[in-house]
Amino acid sequence: MNSYSFEELSIGRTESFDVTVTEDMMADFLKITKDVNPLHNDEDFAKEKGFASRVVYGHLTASFFSTLAGVYIPGEKCLIHEVAYKFTKPVYIGDELTVSGEIAERDERVRQLKIKVRIKRSSDNATVIRGTMTVGVLE
Repeated sequence: MNSYSFEELSIGRTESFDVTVTEDMMADFLKITKDVNPLHNDEDFAKEKGFASRVVYGHLTASFFSTLAGVYIPGEKCLIHEVAYKFTKPVYIGDELTVSGEIAERDERVRQLKIKVRIKRSSDNATVIRGTMTVGVLE
């Protein structure tokens, strides 16, 4: 886990990590949220709707932004204020994803960063989610 101070973080700094979406993650997300939508839970239904397979919960995929901020940039001194994102492509079980962020703005008055965030699927380099995150950096 990183522990950057606000002073150590400058515009342009990037961090990233890789993660593979698993069946266990899907089961855990279902258990927590009770989201029984067949697009996520019924292979035949998903295929009938034009998808290659069951679609991974969008917010399961987006939850990796919490890891990006809380572990990587800025790390343990992070307090997430806002996250805005757009789903651009479906994610499927077994997809390997690269979660990345780049500091786009710094506000020294309130020790806050605006980070451009993106999740890409490794197999085809397709962006599956893009957006921004505003985080505070605790002293």
